[in-house]
Amino acid sequence: TKLVEKVCGLEMVAHITELLQRMEIPIIMVVGYQKDTVINTIKKYVQEVDFVVQENQCGTGHAVSCTQDLWHQENI
Repeated sequence: TKLVEKVCGLEMVAHITELLQRMEIPIIMVVGYQKDTVINTIKKYVQEVDFVVQENQCGTGHAVSCTQDLWHQENI
């Protein structure tokens, strides 16, 4: 998966998740394809993250809707 390919020495997914963590923004990560690889990579850099598995990849809108149970604010 391209999420774990390195850019400037760091996996692509780590760039954004570390930034969100520093900004104290809650992180919900939707995973599907190669989920174990993605989860293990993220856990190397970020401790507080909720993972939601999207069993059937039905697009970005569907991925967001899979996270709805974890929303803590009205505006996402």
